[in-house]
Amino acid sequence: MESEQDKRNETSQSQAPEAQSPETEPEENVVSVWYGSGNTKWFRRRHFEGYTQYETLEPNGKRVMHHVYTGYYYTQELDQKGRWQHRIVYAFLALVSAALLLLASTRTIAANIHWYGGVPAFAGLFGLAWVLYGVVNDIIVPQKRTIGDYRASSLSVIRGGLVAAIAAAVLAVVTIVYAIIGSPKTGLHLLCAALELIAGGIAFLIRFLETKVKYTQSRSELAGKYTM
Repeated sequence: MESEQDKRNETSQSQAPEAQSPETEPEENVVSVWYGSGNTKWFRRRHFEGYTQYETLEPNGKRVMHHVYTGYYYTQELDQKGRWQHRIVYAFLALVSAALLLLASTRTIAANIHWYGGVPAFAGLFGLAWVLYGVVNDIIVPQKRTIGDYRASSLSVIRGGLVAAIAAAVLAVVTIVYAIIGSPKTGLHLLCAALELIAGGIAFLIRFLETKVKYTQSRSELAGKYTM
C-alpha cells in the first residue's frame, strides 16, 4: 500500500503544471470606436481608410485612445532592383511627356490662345505632376503598404497617367480642328498636334506599365477585431 507521503507527492506533481501556466492577457474593454473602414463620412474614409481608432476603459476609470491599422496591406511583387527600374522609367517618361506638352502648348498658334486650348494643356501637366508625386511617394512609403500608402504611390501614378493622356488627346483634337478650319500656320498646328499625341501616348504608357505591376494583398492581424 502507498504511504500517505507518496499520495501527497503525487497530488502536488499533478497540480504543478496548472500552477505554472502563464496568465492570459486581459481583454481590452472597448467602449467606443471612432472610425474605421466602415465609416460613412467621406473625410474619414479618404484619409483614415483602413485605420480604426478606438477607446478603452482602464480599471482605474481612465479612458485611453488607440489608433491601429485594421485594413489590407499591399506588397509589390518586385525586388529592389525592379522597383528602382520602374521609378526611373516612370520619372524619365513623365519628364519627356511634360517637355513635349510644354513645347507644343507654348507655340504661338491659334489653338493655344483660347481657354479651350489652355485648360487641357494645364490638365495634362497636372496629370504628369501627379505621376511624379506618385513616383516620389513610391520611394518614401514602405514595401508593405497601407491603403493610404498604396493610394499615394501606385494609384497616383495610374490616375495621373490617365489624366495626362486624356488631356493631351483633347488638346491634340483642338489643335487639329484649328488646322482644319484654315487657321494661320497650319503646318505648325499639325506639328503641335503630333507632339501632343506623342505626349499623351507616353502618359498612357506609364499608366499601362504600372497596372501590370502585381501586388499581394494581406489582411492586418487586427482585421475585424474592433467593431461596434
